[in-house]
Amino acid sequence: MRSLAPSARALTLRRLLVTLMTLIGVWLFARAMQTLGVAQIRDGLTRVGWGFAVLLLLSGAREAMRTLAWTHSVEGPARLGFVQAFRARLAGEAIGTLLPMGILAGEPAKAAHVGRQVPFGAAFAGLAVEFAFYGASLIPLMAAGGILALVSTAKLPAGTRPLMLGGLLATAAVVVAVVRIRRNHAGETTVGAVTRGGRVKRLIAQGTSAIRRVADLVLGFSARHPERLRPILAYETAYQVLAVAEVYLTLRLISPIPPTLASAVVLETVGRAITIAFQALPLRIGVDEAGAALFAGRLDLGTGTGITLALVRKLRLLFWSGIGLLLLGHPAPAVTAASRPEASGSQPCVIAPVDVRA
Repeated sequence: MRSLAPSARALTLRRLLVTLMTLIGVWLFARAMQTLGVAQIRDGLTRVGWGFAVLLLLSGAREAMRTLAWTHSVEGPARLGFVQAFRARLAGEAIGTLLPMGILAGEPAKAAHVGRQVPFGAAFAGLAVEFAFYGASLIPLMAAGGILALVSTAKLPAGTRPLMLGGLLATAAVVVAVVRIRRNHAGETTVGAVTRGGRVKRLIAQGTSAIRRVADLVLGFSARHPERLRPILAYETAYQVLAVAEVYLTLRLISPIPPTLASAVVLETVGRAITIAFQALPLRIGVDEAGAALFAGRLDLGTGTGITLALVRKLRLLFWSGIGLLLLGHPAPAVTAASRPEASGSQPCVIAPVDVRA
């Protein structure tokens, strides 16, 4: 019974944290709505008009890019088709977006959703590989957004400058840490020694071990399939470009002041950072509006434009999440053995499920 107590306490603390974050998010959302006013919100959404359909197409194209990257990341004799993978991605993203701590269930749900086409282990390993390449494509975007924000340092609050600089340094530190862990031949011995230490050391060891496993998985995949690296990186890069394009078009539709491409990069970077930091908060309610309002105001676009931008993105999230929920109850049809093309030279890759989402 004693062994169960720590996990029970951890679960309780996690639920309290999610509840607290949700309450804070609701409060921030209410304050944002009160500051902007219903009339201004309605006016901003009216300006979007039929442009919202174009925004949906752009966001759908983004999801298609990461889906294509996933299909290229799955190993084994059974190929993962685009349609099946796209359905699974929408279903898993709906879980991750709408539920507290939904990310813990969203990624396995994607792999399970395509279980009739490819084995769960191969699908989940493919997700890990795809996410690693997504993270690599995210680094230039975060760096560009941070640099552009620092260039506008005169318009940013003093407390924000160290935060942006810290984000750049943290990004660089992650890259260096992954490289050093991979090159450390004594890593296993070090992890084993640290595991015998206290709770903090064990958590560090577990995190280090998870990073090493993902690094080994990605490097092994790259060695076995060098011909797939270029298309995967191209799809992930296209995803980032389309994300900035979506923000830029939204600003053009809702902002009375013509936006710049630099403003779109900064606001997309802020939105992505909020997504990473508040994964446990359903729809990131409140924090999206607060962050977008703060930076849009400092970029001379107006806080109202920032809040409306966040609301438009919420509507886009709800649209695709609704489709994903519909697909949850309708798994893709099974693919017969005769219709599965053999992947020459491919070896199935199975790893223990790990949480790979940022």
